[in-house]
Amino acid sequence: LQNPEALRALRAELDAAFPDGKVDPARARKLPTLDACIKESMRLSPIAPAVGRTLTQPLSLSHAEIPTGTIVWPCVYLTHRRADLWPEPERFRPERFLGDAKISPNQFFPFGGGRRRCTGMVFAGMEMQVVMAELLVHAELRLAEATKPTPMMRGITVSPADGLRVVYEGPRRRAGSS
Repeated sequence: LQNPEALRALRAELDAAFPDGKVDPARARKLPTLDACIKESMRLSPIAPAVGRTLTQPLSLSHAEIPTGTIVWPCVYLTHRRADLWPEPERFRPERFLGDAKISPNQFFPFGGGRRRCTGMVFAGMEMQVVMAELLVHAELRLAEATKPTPMMRGITVSPADGLRVVYEGPRRRAGSS
């Protein structure tokens, strides 16, 4: 909602995929712009800022030797904002995930990584795609305030401190509908 250009592209994709306004969950899973917008949102606002892991073997990191049994915390939030990995890291640019983009699992890991990544990752991805498709196909929405939500730690996860206020402006009128 803060990025009119991305929203226009996303709505155009949704209108082409669901011209009758009926969202097919299987088809929603295959929409590249929708998928890219969700991934870019998770890159900028990962729900868990870091993931803890216990080393099962020694690790050489820069000039340090870290012994087996040490708990390390790869930081999702900082990795997703590294300028050497993500040009203009603070900007919402879903095109990073479009086309032939090859994103390393060491560069993008909003659900953790390896054998211990979140077991709900596939379901969460599907849920986000279907819910966002339904919302954007059927509703005109806008942010209630122009300010950016302030992140707040809640246990081991991050969420907007005061929630995210969105205004429902009514049903969406798509091009060609009466």
